[in-house]
Amino acid sequence: MRSKALGGTIAGLMALVTVAVWRWLPDRIPTHWGISGEADGWSGRWPGAFMMPGIALALWLVLPTLRR
Repeated sequence: MRSKALGGTIAGLMALVTVAVWRWLPDRIPTHWGISGEADGWSGRWPGAFMMPGIALALWLVLPTLRR
Protein backbone atom coordinates (compact mmCIF):
# COMPACT_ATOMS: atom_id res chain seq x y z
CA MET A 1 0.00 0.00 0.00
CA ARG A 2 2.86 2.35 0.75
CA SER A 3 4.23 2.16 -2.79
CA LYS A 4 0.80 3.03 -4.23
CA ALA A 5 0.63 6.22 -2.18
CA LEU A 6 4.23 7.21 -2.94
CA GLY A 7 3.50 8.26 -6.53
CA GLY A 8 0.54 10.38 -5.49
CA THR A 9 2.58 11.97 -2.73
CA ILE A 10 5.38 12.86 -5.13
CA ALA A 11 2.94 14.32 -7.69
CA GLY A 12 1.27 16.32 -4.93
CA LEU A 13 4.61 17.63 -3.68
CA MET A 14 5.54 18.65 -7.23
CA ALA A 15 2.32 20.65 -7.48
CA LEU A 16 2.85 22.24 -4.05
CA VAL A 17 6.39 23.33 -4.95
CA THR A 18 5.08 24.80 -8.20
CA VAL A 19 2.46 26.79 -6.30
CA ALA A 20 5.08 27.91 -3.75
CA VAL A 21 7.44 29.35 -6.42
CA TRP A 22 4.67 30.71 -8.67
CA ARG A 23 5.41 34.40 -8.05
CA TRP A 24 9.06 34.02 -9.11
CA LEU A 25 8.38 32.22 -12.38
CA PRO A 26 8.83 34.18 -15.62
CA ASP A 27 5.87 34.78 -17.96
CA ARG A 28 7.40 32.47 -20.59
CA ILE A 29 8.95 29.16 -19.58
CA PRO A 30 11.22 27.16 -21.93
CA THR A 31 9.76 23.71 -22.59
CA HIS A 32 11.98 22.39 -25.38
CA TRP A 33 15.67 22.66 -26.16
CA GLY A 34 17.45 22.04 -29.45
CA ILE A 35 20.56 19.95 -29.95
CA SER A 36 22.70 23.04 -29.33
CA GLY A 37 21.21 23.41 -25.84
CA GLU A 38 19.33 26.62 -26.58
CA ALA A 39 15.63 26.89 -25.84
CA ASP A 40 13.54 26.71 -29.01
CA GLY A 41 10.11 25.99 -27.53
CA TRP A 42 8.29 28.20 -25.06
CA SER A 43 5.10 28.00 -23.05
CA GLY A 44 3.12 30.36 -20.88
CA ARG A 45 3.51 30.37 -17.13
CA TRP A 46 0.44 28.26 -16.31
CA PRO A 47 0.94 25.30 -18.69
CA GLY A 48 4.72 25.42 -18.45
CA ALA A 49 4.75 25.29 -14.66
CA PHE A 50 2.13 22.59 -14.21
CA MET A 51 3.13 20.37 -17.13
CA MET A 52 5.43 18.05 -15.16
CA PRO A 53 3.19 17.72 -12.07
CA GLY A 54 0.27 17.02 -14.43
CA ILE A 55 2.19 14.34 -16.31
CA ALA A 56 3.29 12.75 -13.01
CA LEU A 57 -0.29 12.70 -11.73
CA ALA A 58 -1.62 11.28 -15.01
CA LEU A 59 0.97 8.50 -15.00
CA TRP A 60 0.21 7.68 -11.37
CA LEU A 61 -3.48 7.35 -12.23
CA VAL A 62 -3.17 5.55 -15.58
CA LEU A 63 -0.32 3.08 -15.10
CA PRO A 64 -2.08 0.87 -12.52
CA THR A 65 -5.01 0.41 -14.91
CA LEU A 66 -2.66 -0.57 -17.73
CA ARG A 67 -1.23 -3.39 -15.63
CA ARG A 68 -4.67 -5.01 -15.54
